[in-house]
Amino acid sequence: AVRRSFSAMSFHDGCAECQRQRDLASMFGKSHRQAWVRKAFEEKQPFRFNYDLDLTRLDPDLAAVFIQNTLDEGTREFIEQSEAKHEACLRNTAENAAHCLLSPFFSRTSVNGLLHRGSMHVLSQAQFRAHLAYPAPADALAPAALDSLLDIGAGDGAVTRLLAPFFRRVAVTEADAVMRWRLRRNGFRILSEDKWDTLSHEPFDVIACLNVLDRCYCPLELLRKMKSRLRAGSGKIIVALVLPFSPFVEEGTEKKPPTERMPIAAPTLEESINKFARDVLVPLGLRVVALSRSPYLCEGDMYERYYVLQDHIFVLAPVDGGAEQDQ
Repeated sequence: AVRRSFSAMSFHDGCAECQRQRDLASMFGKSHRQAWVRKAFEEKQPFRFNYDLDLTRLDPDLAAVFIQNTLDEGTREFIEQSEAKHEACLRNTAENAAHCLLSPFFSRTSVNGLLHRGSMHVLSQAQFRAHLAYPAPADALAPAALDSLLDIGAGDGAVTRLLAPFFRRVAVTEADAVMRWRLRRNGFRILSEDKWDTLSHEPFDVIACLNVLDRCYCPLELLRKMKSRLRAGSGKIIVALVLPFSPFVEEGTEKKPPTERMPIAAPTLEESINKFARDVLVPLGLRVVALSRSPYLCEGDMYERYYVLQDHIFVLAPVDGGAEQDQ
Protein backbone atom coordinates (compact mmCIF):
# COMPACT_ATOMS: atom_id res chain seq x y z
CA ALA A 1 0.00 0.00 0.00
CA VAL A 2 1.19 3.49 -0.75
CA ARG A 3 -0.19 6.68 0.72
CA ARG A 4 -2.03 8.35 -2.10
CA SER A 5 -0.24 10.84 -4.33
CA PHE A 6 -2.32 13.95 -3.78
CA SER A 7 -1.64 15.58 -7.12
CA ALA A 8 -2.83 12.44 -8.87
CA MET A 9 -5.80 12.21 -6.54
CA SER A 10 -6.78 15.83 -6.89
CA PHE A 11 -7.33 15.64 -10.62
CA HIS A 12 -8.76 12.17 -11.21
CA ASP A 13 -12.08 10.88 -12.48
CA GLY A 14 -13.61 14.25 -13.35
CA CYS A 15 -15.37 14.77 -10.03
CA ALA A 16 -16.75 18.22 -9.30
CA GLU A 17 -14.25 18.99 -6.54
CA CYS A 18 -11.30 17.94 -8.70
CA GLN A 19 -12.53 20.07 -11.60
CA ARG A 20 -12.99 23.00 -9.22
CA GLN A 21 -9.41 22.62 -8.01
CA ARG A 22 -8.19 22.47 -11.61
CA ASP A 23 -10.04 25.73 -12.24
CA LEU A 24 -8.45 27.17 -9.10
CA ALA A 25 -5.02 26.08 -10.29
CA SER A 26 -5.54 27.95 -13.53
CA MET A 27 -6.96 31.00 -11.79
CA PHE A 28 -4.33 31.35 -9.13
CA GLY A 29 -1.46 30.30 -11.35
CA LYS A 30 -2.10 33.52 -13.24
CA SER A 31 -2.67 35.71 -10.21
CA HIS A 32 -0.66 34.09 -7.43
CA ARG A 33 0.49 37.40 -5.99
CA GLN A 34 -3.05 38.60 -5.36
CA ALA A 35 -3.60 36.94 -2.00
CA TRP A 36 -6.77 38.89 -1.39
CA VAL A 37 -8.36 37.21 -4.41
CA ARG A 38 -7.80 33.76 -2.93
CA LYS A 39 -8.97 34.89 0.51
CA ALA A 40 -12.19 36.30 -0.93
CA PHE A 41 -12.79 33.14 -2.94
CA GLU A 42 -12.28 30.84 0.03
CA GLU A 43 -14.57 32.93 2.23
CA LYS A 44 -17.30 32.21 -0.33
CA GLN A 45 -16.41 28.48 -0.33
CA PRO A 46 -16.31 27.49 3.36
CA PHE A 47 -16.96 23.81 2.56
CA ARG A 48 -13.30 23.45 1.60
CA PHE A 49 -12.49 23.43 5.32
CA ASN A 50 -15.58 21.64 6.50
CA TYR A 51 -15.17 19.83 9.81
CA ASP A 52 -18.86 19.02 10.28
CA LEU A 53 -21.07 15.97 9.81
CA ASP A 54 -24.85 15.75 10.10
CA LEU A 55 -25.05 13.70 13.27
CA THR A 56 -28.77 13.06 12.77
CA ARG A 57 -27.90 11.03 9.65
CA LEU A 58 -25.25 8.93 11.35
CA ASP A 59 -25.96 5.69 13.16
CA PRO A 60 -26.34 6.51 16.89
CA ASP A 61 -23.18 4.64 17.92
CA LEU A 62 -21.17 6.68 15.40
CA ALA A 63 -22.75 10.01 16.34
CA ALA A 64 -21.88 9.27 19.99
CA VAL A 65 -18.12 9.11 19.27
CA PHE A 66 -17.90 12.09 16.88
CA ILE A 67 -15.03 14.52 17.57
CA GLN A 68 -15.50 18.11 16.39
CA ASN A 69 -12.23 19.28 14.86
CA THR A 70 -11.42 22.92 14.09
CA LEU A 71 -8.83 24.81 12.08
CA ASP A 72 -6.16 24.74 14.78
CA GLU A 73 -2.66 26.13 15.06
CA GLY A 74 -0.94 23.02 13.73
CA THR A 75 -3.07 23.05 10.59
CA ARG A 76 -2.49 26.78 10.09
CA GLU A 77 1.28 26.20 10.33
CA PHE A 78 1.10 23.58 7.57
CA ILE A 79 -0.88 25.97 5.35
CA GLU A 80 1.68 28.74 5.92
CA GLN A 81 4.55 26.38 5.08
CA SER A 82 2.73 25.28 1.94
CA GLU A 83 2.22 28.87 0.84
CA ALA A 84 5.91 29.62 1.35
CA LYS A 85 6.86 26.51 -0.64
CA HIS A 86 4.48 27.57 -3.42
CA GLU A 87 6.21 30.94 -3.71
CA ALA A 88 9.61 29.21 -3.84
CA CYS A 89 8.32 26.80 -6.46
CA LEU A 90 7.27 29.68 -8.69
CA ARG A 91 10.86 30.94 -8.65
CA ASN A 92 12.50 27.52 -9.14
CA THR A 93 12.27 27.03 -12.91
CA ALA A 94 14.83 24.19 -12.88
CA GLU A 95 12.75 22.15 -10.42
CA ASN A 96 9.59 22.79 -12.41
CA ALA A 97 11.34 21.68 -15.59
CA ALA A 98 12.52 18.52 -13.81
CA HIS A 99 8.94 17.81 -12.76
CA CYS A 100 7.77 18.04 -16.37
CA LEU A 101 10.60 15.80 -17.59
CA LEU A 102 10.12 13.12 -14.92
CA SER A 103 6.31 12.93 -14.95
CA PRO A 104 5.92 10.83 -18.15
CA PHE A 105 8.22 8.13 -16.75
CA PHE A 106 7.60 8.00 -12.98
CA SER A 107 4.56 7.91 -10.75
CA ARG A 108 3.53 11.19 -9.15
CA THR A 109 4.50 9.75 -5.79
CA SER A 110 8.04 9.06 -7.03
CA VAL A 111 8.34 12.48 -8.65
CA ASN A 112 7.24 14.16 -5.42
CA GLY A 113 9.78 12.09 -3.50
CA LEU A 114 12.62 13.00 -5.87
CA LEU A 115 11.78 16.71 -5.77
CA HIS A 116 10.86 16.76 -2.06
CA ARG A 117 7.34 17.98 -2.81
CA GLY A 118 3.81 17.01 -1.89
CA SER A 119 3.94 16.44 1.89
CA MET A 120 0.54 15.66 3.41
CA HIS A 121 -1.41 16.90 6.42
CA VAL A 122 -4.24 14.83 7.90
CA LEU A 123 -4.47 16.03 11.51
CA SER A 124 -2.31 18.24 13.67
CA GLN A 125 -0.33 16.64 16.48
CA ALA A 126 -2.83 17.95 19.04
CA GLN A 127 -5.70 16.45 17.02
CA PHE A 128 -3.95 13.08 16.76
CA ARG A 129 -3.48 13.18 20.53
CA ALA A 130 -7.21 13.82 21.07
CA HIS A 131 -8.26 11.04 18.67
CA LEU A 132 -6.01 8.50 20.38
CA ALA A 133 -7.09 9.72 23.85
CA TYR A 134 -3.43 10.19 24.73
CA PRO A 135 -3.06 12.84 27.49
CA ALA A 136 -0.47 15.56 27.16
CA PRO A 137 2.55 14.86 29.42
CA ALA A 138 3.12 17.24 32.33
CA ASP A 139 6.78 17.42 31.34
CA ALA A 140 7.63 18.06 27.69
CA LEU A 141 10.77 15.94 28.14
CA ALA A 142 8.88 12.98 29.62
CA PRO A 143 9.36 9.68 27.77
CA ALA A 144 6.66 8.50 25.38
CA ALA A 145 3.86 6.59 27.11
CA LEU A 146 3.02 4.19 24.27
CA ASP A 147 5.35 1.48 23.06
CA SER A 148 4.98 1.02 19.29
CA LEU A 149 3.53 2.58 16.13
CA LEU A 150 3.29 1.17 12.62
CA ASP A 151 2.47 3.65 9.84
CA ILE A 152 1.23 1.86 6.71
CA GLY A 153 2.09 3.71 3.49
CA ALA A 154 4.08 6.42 5.25
CA GLY A 155 4.98 8.42 2.15
CA ASP A 156 7.76 10.89 2.97
CA GLY A 157 7.19 10.48 6.72
CA ALA A 158 5.79 13.96 7.36
CA VAL A 159 2.65 12.63 9.08
CA THR A 160 4.63 9.90 10.85
CA ARG A 161 6.82 12.57 12.47
CA LEU A 162 3.74 14.10 14.12
CA LEU A 163 2.78 10.74 15.65
CA ALA A 164 6.28 9.55 16.54
CA PRO A 165 6.72 11.49 19.85
CA PHE A 166 3.87 9.47 21.40
CA PHE A 167 5.76 6.18 20.92
CA ARG A 168 9.03 4.61 22.00
CA ARG A 169 9.37 2.64 18.72
CA VAL A 170 8.18 3.55 15.22
CA ALA A 171 8.10 1.41 12.07
CA VAL A 172 6.76 2.21 8.61
CA THR A 173 5.88 0.53 5.33
CA GLU A 174 5.92 2.16 1.89
CA ALA A 175 5.42 0.75 -1.61
CA ASP A 176 7.21 3.50 -3.54
CA ALA A 177 10.98 2.99 -3.80
CA VAL A 178 11.80 6.70 -3.88
CA MET A 179 9.74 7.37 -0.77
CA ARG A 180 11.43 4.42 0.99
CA TRP A 181 14.76 6.04 0.20
CA ARG A 182 13.54 9.29 1.73
CA LEU A 183 12.20 7.48 4.80
CA ARG A 184 15.59 5.78 5.33
CA ARG A 185 17.33 9.15 5.08
CA ASN A 186 15.01 10.41 7.80
CA GLY A 187 15.90 7.49 10.10
CA PHE A 188 12.67 5.46 9.98
CA ARG A 189 12.70 1.67 10.38
CA ILE A 190 11.10 0.21 7.25
CA LEU A 191 9.23 -3.09 7.24
CA SER A 192 8.45 -5.12 4.14
CA GLU A 193 5.36 -3.80 2.40
CA ASP A 194 4.08 -7.30 1.62
CA LYS A 195 5.32 -9.29 4.64
CA TRP A 196 5.29 -6.87 7.57
CA ASP A 197 2.57 -8.90 9.28
CA THR A 198 4.53 -12.18 9.12
CA LEU A 199 8.19 -11.13 9.33
CA SER A 200 7.67 -8.97 12.40
CA HIS A 201 5.92 -10.59 15.37
CA GLU A 202 5.80 -7.52 17.59
CA PRO A 203 2.34 -6.21 18.54
CA PHE A 204 1.62 -2.54 17.87
CA ASP A 205 -0.20 -0.12 20.15
CA VAL A 206 -1.37 1.88 17.12
CA ILE A 207 -1.39 1.14 13.41
CA ALA A 208 -1.95 4.17 11.18
CA CYS A 209 -3.52 3.64 7.76
CA LEU A 210 -3.99 7.16 6.43
CA ASN A 211 -5.45 7.50 2.93
CA VAL A 212 -4.27 4.03 1.92
CA LEU A 213 -7.44 1.89 1.77
CA ASP A 214 -8.46 3.56 -1.50
CA ARG A 215 -4.98 3.14 -2.99
CA CYS A 216 -4.33 -0.58 -2.43
CA TYR A 217 -5.47 -3.75 -4.19
CA CYS A 218 -6.90 -5.52 -1.13
CA PRO A 219 -8.28 -3.07 1.48
CA LEU A 220 -10.26 -5.73 3.35
CA GLU A 221 -7.23 -7.98 3.67
CA LEU A 222 -5.19 -5.00 4.88
CA LEU A 223 -7.74 -4.30 7.60
CA ARG A 224 -7.59 -7.97 8.69
CA LYS A 225 -3.80 -7.88 8.84
CA MET A 226 -3.75 -4.69 10.87
CA LYS A 227 -6.26 -6.09 13.35
CA SER A 228 -4.17 -9.25 13.77
CA ARG A 229 -1.08 -7.25 14.80
CA LEU A 230 -2.64 -5.00 17.43
CA ARG A 231 -1.63 -5.26 21.06
CA ALA A 232 -4.29 -7.36 22.79
CA GLY A 233 -6.78 -5.38 24.83
CA SER A 234 -5.55 -1.88 23.98
CA GLY A 235 -4.42 -1.66 20.34
CA LYS A 236 -6.06 0.79 17.93
CA ILE A 237 -6.11 1.41 14.20
CA ILE A 238 -6.46 4.96 12.90
CA VAL A 239 -7.84 5.14 9.36
CA ALA A 240 -8.22 8.21 7.16
CA LEU A 241 -10.55 7.85 4.19
CA VAL A 242 -11.49 10.39 1.52
CA LEU A 243 -15.18 10.36 0.63
CA PRO A 244 -16.77 10.08 -1.88
CA PHE A 245 -14.82 6.85 -2.27
CA SER A 246 -12.84 6.62 -5.52
CA PRO A 247 -10.30 3.78 -5.32
CA PHE A 248 -7.46 2.98 -7.69
CA VAL A 249 -3.90 1.69 -7.40
CA GLU A 250 -1.00 3.73 -8.73
CA GLU A 251 1.53 1.60 -10.66
CA GLY A 252 4.08 3.78 -12.36
CA THR A 253 2.12 6.10 -14.60
CA GLU A 254 -0.92 3.77 -14.67
CA LYS A 255 -4.02 3.68 -12.46
CA LYS A 256 -5.41 0.17 -11.91
CA PRO A 257 -8.64 -0.99 -10.22
CA PRO A 258 -8.43 -2.69 -6.81
CA THR A 259 -8.90 -6.45 -6.50
CA GLU A 260 -11.22 -6.19 -3.48
CA ARG A 261 -14.26 -3.95 -3.42
CA MET A 262 -15.44 -1.98 -0.38
CA PRO A 263 -19.23 -1.54 -0.75
CA ILE A 264 -19.56 1.95 0.74
CA ALA A 265 -20.97 4.05 -2.12
CA ALA A 266 -24.10 5.93 -1.00
CA PRO A 267 -26.12 9.04 -1.91
CA THR A 268 -24.89 10.99 1.13
CA LEU A 269 -21.62 11.34 2.97
CA GLU A 270 -23.10 10.18 6.26
CA GLU A 271 -24.61 7.07 4.69
CA SER A 272 -21.20 6.17 3.21
CA ILE A 273 -19.77 6.41 6.72
CA ASN A 274 -22.59 4.23 8.07
CA LYS A 275 -22.00 1.63 5.33
CA PHE A 276 -18.24 1.58 6.02
CA ALA A 277 -18.93 0.85 9.68
CA ARG A 278 -21.80 -1.63 9.12
CA ASP A 279 -20.74 -3.46 5.96
CA VAL A 280 -16.94 -3.38 6.21
CA LEU A 281 -15.83 -2.97 9.82
CA VAL A 282 -18.47 -4.97 11.71
CA PRO A 283 -17.93 -8.18 9.66
CA LEU A 284 -14.20 -7.85 10.39
CA GLY A 285 -14.81 -7.57 14.13
CA LEU A 286 -13.86 -3.89 14.35
CA ARG A 287 -15.73 -1.05 16.03
CA VAL A 288 -15.41 2.73 15.72
CA VAL A 289 -14.28 4.40 18.96
CA ALA A 290 -13.72 7.88 17.48
CA LEU A 291 -14.87 9.59 14.27
CA SER A 292 -14.23 13.00 12.75
CA ARG A 293 -14.01 14.97 9.53
CA SER A 294 -10.99 17.05 8.55
CA PRO A 295 -9.45 18.65 5.46
CA TYR A 296 -6.82 16.48 3.79
CA LEU A 297 -4.13 18.93 2.75
CA CYS A 298 -1.19 18.58 0.42
CA GLU A 299 1.59 21.02 -0.30
CA GLY A 300 0.98 22.93 -3.49
CA ASP A 301 3.02 23.48 -6.62
CA MET A 302 3.51 26.23 -9.18
CA TYR A 303 -0.25 26.33 -9.75
CA GLU A 304 -1.70 26.06 -6.24
CA ARG A 305 -0.62 27.03 -2.73
CA TYR A 306 -2.14 23.79 -1.43
CA TYR A 307 -4.70 21.18 -2.42
CA VAL A 308 -7.68 20.13 -0.31
CA LEU A 309 -9.95 17.09 -0.13
CA GLN A 310 -12.18 15.93 2.73
CA ASP A 311 -10.82 13.21 4.99
CA HIS A 312 -12.84 11.14 7.43
CA ILE A 313 -10.95 9.81 10.43
CA PHE A 314 -11.92 6.51 12.08
CA VAL A 315 -10.21 5.21 15.21
CA LEU A 316 -10.92 1.48 15.40
CA ALA A 317 -10.64 -1.14 18.11
CA PRO A 318 -11.24 -4.91 17.94
CA VAL A 319 -14.51 -6.33 19.20
CA ASP A 320 -14.41 -9.15 21.78
CA GLY A 321 -10.66 -9.26 22.16
CA GLY A 322 -9.95 -9.02 18.46
CA ALA A 323 -11.67 -12.17 17.20
CA GLU A 324 -13.19 -11.63 13.77
CA GLN A 325 -16.87 -12.26 13.29
CA ASP A 326 -18.02 -14.72 10.67
CA GLN A 327 -18.74 -13.09 7.36
